Amino acid sequence: MVYYLKIFFLLGLFYSCKSTSDKNNRTDLYVTSYTGYNAKAEAEVCYPKEVLDCANRSEEQSKFLEDCTSFGYEAFECDCEQILCSYNIAKESLSKKLNVSASFTGYDYKGRRRSCSPMEKDVFCTLSVEPADEFAIECVKQGYESIQCACHDHLCSEPLDSF
Repeated sequence: MVYYLKIFFLLGLFYSCKSTSDKNNRTDLYVTSYTGYNAKAEAEVCYPKEVLDCANRSEEQSKFLEDCTSFGYEAFECDCEQILCSYNIAKESLSKKLNVSASFTGYDYKGRRRSCSPMEKDVFCTLSVEPADEFAIECVKQGYESIQCACHDHLCSEPLDSF
């Protein structure tokens, strides 16, 4: 009789452990990753943390974050000491990038006339669709020229009335 109780106990333990490891309830299967360039001009992939408290971030990383966003690129804060930029800003001197002359003048999705240089080809952008991206699609649909200046930043050669 004791033998059967031991087997019954072990089976109950086995089934209770099995039910808690349900693979269908795993949320870590849908982790978002970012691809970009670090401060050393190396391409990397990172997985962002949910909450960042970066009061003690290094000066180098703080400057890299500021430079990336001030040029209109997306910065991905994966960790306090791991920041990626959607453009490889380290491959050119920042002073040279500041003096780039605009080569295209057009209208943004808010109807403002402005100029920009076309975005470099080695920029990584998020896959989200922003209003400026929809604006670029509508610009091309209406037969105008659309230029991408930065991630989610487009200009159209003519103003759009219907946007």
